[in-house]
Amino acid sequence: MIRLFIIYSVIAFLGYSVYKFFISKKKLLKHRIKEYKELNKIAPELLQVIIKLEEITPKFESDIQSSLEQILHLQRNILDYYKNNPQSFPENARRLIINYTNSLLDILEKFYLLSERSSQMKEIEDQKQKILDLLGSMQSMLSSIENKVLDNQFSNLDSEIQSMKDGLNLDKN
Repeated sequence: MIRLFIIYSVIAFLGYSVYKFFISKKKLLKHRIKEYKELNKIAPELLQVIIKLEEITPKFESDIQSSLEQILHLQRNILDYYKNNPQSFPENARRLIINYTNSLLDILEKFYLLSERSSQMKEIEDQKQKILDLLGSMQSMLSSIENKVLDNQFSNLDSEIQSMKDGLNLDKN
C-alpha cells in the first residue's frame, strides 16, 4: 500500500512538473508572438533571421547551442532597441545582422546535414571547432553593435538630462 502511494505521488509530481513546464513555455511563446507581431511591422527581415536561428538552435549539441543562444540574446537586445528607435538605428548594423545571420544559417544547416550523414568523426570535430570559432566572431560583432546601441542610448539620456537641467535653470531665474 505504501509503495502504491509513493508511486502515485511520484507520478503526480512528474505530471505536475511537466504541466508547469509546458504552461510556462506556452506563456513565453504567446508573449513572443505578440512581440514578434509588433516587430514584424518595422523589421520583418531582421525578425525572420532571428526566428530561423531560434528554430535551428535546438538541433545542435550543447556547446554550439549555448553559443547560438548567446547570439540570439544579443540579437534580441538589439532588436528591442530597434523596436523603440527604428529611425535612429544604423542601417549598416541592420544589414550586417541580416547578412551574417543568413550566412551563418546556411553554414549551420550544411554542418548539421554533414554531421548527421557522415561517419568521419575527426572531420566533423574539426568543422565543429571552426563553427565555434565563427560563432565567437559573430558574438563579438553583435556585442560591438549592442555597445554602439547602448552608447547611443546613454548619449540620448545625457541630452535629455541636460535639456531638463537647462529648463530648470531657466525657470529658476
